[in-house]
Amino acid sequence: MSKLKLLFSGRACFVLLTPILIVLALGAPRSVWAQDAQPRAFSFNREAEAAMREGEAAFARNDMDAALKAYQRALSLDPTIYEAALFTGDVYFQKRDMKKAGEWYAKAIALNPNRETAYRYWSDALLRSGQMEEALDKAIEAIIAEPYNQMSYRGLIQWAQVNHVQPGHPQIDYSTVEALNRSNTLREAIETLRARMTAAPNSTATASKTGGTTDDTQNSSTAATLTKLNDAGLLEAFVLLAHSNERIAREYEEYRKNNREKLRRYLREFVVKRESA
Repeated sequence: MSKLKLLFSGRACFVLLTPILIVLALGAPRSVWAQDAQPRAFSFNREAEAAMREGEAAFARNDMDAALKAYQRALSLDPTIYEAALFTGDVYFQKRDMKKAGEWYAKAIALNPNRETAYRYWSDALLRSGQMEEALDKAIEAIIAEPYNQMSYRGLIQWAQVNHVQPGHPQIDYSTVEALNRSNTLREAIETLRARMTAAPNSTATASKTGGTTDDTQNSSTAATLTKLNDAGLLEAFVLLAHSNERIAREYEEYRKNNREKLRRYLREFVVKRESA
């Protein structure tokens, strides 16, 4: 049995493209999504590489003790192997030791905090342990790590299904979306949104008094949404996570360096909408 099949058979994974996933992931165009990684070596250290391959073979035949020993040997030979820590966590996941699995996923994250996999797997382990808020935290971190990777959203999808929540980005009118698509920089996109906010400051009142057109209603709704995001200081996070393009996406890593908390707030307050929020 392959490692992927074994992992999915042992977890409550929801891998189909559900409507929730479509709402979330289509916030950025397909051209922005990361491509599936190609098979590669785990390490330039030949002994460590051999140990990793040995661990994978043991995992595939469901010999978790042998897999654990091999992964640990690989990590001792090359302490930088992200997958050695990650797969050690997977072994403990299969052993139903979710606390220990989380400890090893944390070690993988320490090796590379900008890869989504360990966050997502940790979210899964926490979900199985009934730690819902902690599971949500890790699912959100997976998205922040790699927002243009479709896999990053699966932790949130799984959490949402268990908790009967339907997450989604705030909606804005089509003309504003098109204007964002034409933007070349994050700054240009923000200027576009602020112009939309101020273009019709009284549109809501006008539409309600005159029974305005559908366009009037959409414009006023968009202005209200953008104003709320702006007041929260989250317009940039909204653009980067919901309406990025190939040009704007290049700015994400630099933005994330000093704004992880804003990205977290946006996802919690505007994407994961709950009655208690």
